[in-house]
Amino acid sequence: MSFGRLLVHVTNASETGPIQGARVLTMDNHNRILFDHTTDENGMSGYIDLPAPDPALTFSPLTALQGIGNFNVVVTHPNFQQVTVHNVEIIGNKTSYLPVSMYPAINGRTFMEDPPVHNVFIPQRVDPGLGTSQTRG
Repeated sequence: MSFGRLLVHVTNASETGPIQGARVLTMDNHNRILFDHTTDENGMSGYIDLPAPDPALTFSPLTALQGIGNFNVVVTHPNFQQVTVHNVEIIGNKTSYLPVSMYPAINGRTFMEDPPVHNVFIPQRVDPGLGTSQTRG
């Protein structure tokens, strides 16, 4: 077993500046807290050393998934909406960089009750018989 490093950079999604004082929780896949950090004036968590399998396992197609450690990261701040990132991959003897953009809290709420709706892109296709674009639905 080796260790990999995680560096979290937290910024304000509305103003693109760093967020000082954000709490960064790093958890295992059972949501047990492994590390609890607070971001500095640059929005950086500081290096977080996490257990990871031997990095040699990542270079073989047969063992590639065994060579990656997966962790969950939760970032909170009293003035921003919570951000949770699942399955952050850590490779032994390497540093992983995780940029996190936080949106300001709405009416004091830091948790989003309903996730945002994402637009679904429906690709255009060219019908060889007509030579025009049609939307598939």
